[in-house]
Amino acid sequence: METDQESALKKRFAAEWLKTPDTPLKAALTVLADGDVQRALWCVERWIRDPEVKAEYKRIGDDDDAARDVLPTKTEFLVSLWNAAHNAERPVLTDDKVKLMRLYAEVRGYLPKGGVVPTGPTQRVAPVMTVPMAADTNSWEKMAVAQQQELRKHATR
Repeated sequence: METDQESALKKRFAAEWLKTPDTPLKAALTVLADGDVQRALWCVERWIRDPEVKAEYKRIGDDDDAARDVLPTKTEFLVSLWNAAHNAERPVLTDDKVKLMRLYAEVRGYLPKGGVVPTGPTQRVAPVMTVPMAADTNSWEKMAVAQQQELRKHATR
């Protein structure tokens, strides 16, 4: 038979687990608050399959008001995104970092949500300066020699 205290712990565990779905152990350690890792492991092993915990997890996830009290605020979410993109302990791949920063910019309002995304391959082309060709090689050589002489004259001054 389950006590009211254990039932309350399970509900708190479900709420904490919703915050960090990948780390139920962190949720258990937060709920138990005594730092007993062995007890937390025991709770995780049993509670993640517990029908009461699953029902509370689903209830909080489906209820906007309950989720608002448990899930991070917009500011907390932005801080989390920023930290994930700039994590020095676990470096993020460049593509993932770009995706995280794009999401950050969209949430902050720097970019329109679902903005224009290039559909085809893009390539960067160096700018090219076009120079008109001389009518023939001899006239070009004469012009180049005159230009070089002018440059030398100014360079020796």
